[in-house]
Amino acid sequence: QGRDRPRRLDAACVRGVESSGPGGDGREFDDARDDVYGWARDRAVQCREYPGAGVCAERAGAGARGGGGGGGRVWDHVRVEDLAELYRVLVVEVLEKGGAGLPTGKEGVIFSGNGRHSWMEVAQGVADACYEEGKITDRRVESVGLAEGAKLLSSYLDQVDEEMVELGLSSNSRTVASVARRLGWKPTRGEEAWRKGFQENVKAVLEKR
Repeated sequence: QGRDRPRRLDAACVRGVESSGPGGDGREFDDARDDVYGWARDRAVQCREYPGAGVCAERAGAGARGGGGGGGRVWDHVRVEDLAELYRVLVVEVLEKGGAGLPTGKEGVIFSGNGRHSWMEVAQGVADACYEEGKITDRRVESVGLAEGAKLLSSYLDQVDEEMVELGLSSNSRTVASVARRLGWKPTRGEEAWRKGFQENVKAVLEKR
C-alpha cells in the first residue's frame, strides 16, 4: 500500500482542485512527487535523494546499504535552481497576465521533474561519494528489507518505521513536466548536475560531524 501512496496523494489533490467548482480558482502547483536536490545560497538542500549519506557518515567503514527492498523503483528529481526558475515563470505569468495562461483543474497540477533515478542508483551514488571522501572502504551496495532499512535509518533519524521506509525508499513516483515546459520552463541542470550533487551533499553531511 505504501508504494501506491504518492499516487493516492496526487489524486486527492486533484479531487480537491476539482471540488472547488466553477467559482473556485482551481489552480495548484504540486512538486511534492519530485525530489529536489542541490545547493541554495551556499546551503545544501537536505532532501530524500541522499538518505544514505547519514548512514555512510554514521557508520564510516561499515559499508553502504541500499534502501528498503525497493532498489529498482524510481522517482523523478529536479535541481533546486531549476525549480526556482519554474516558480519565476509562474509568478511572472500571474503578475503580468493575471494568470490567464495558467491551466486549471487536473491540468493545474504542475510537476517539475527533470530527471529520473532508481533508489539503487541513489545508494550507489552515495556510496561512491563516501568512498571518494575516504569514509568507507567498500563502495558496493545491496538491497535490504523494510525491517533492516528502518533499523539502519533509525540510527540517525527519529521515529522511523517500516511504513516510512516503504513510502520513502520503496515507492515509484513518475511524473511528466509537460505543463511546466508548455508554460516556458526550460531547466538546464541535467545528469551531470545530478551526479555532482551526491558529492556536494555527502560533503555537507560530513562537515557537520
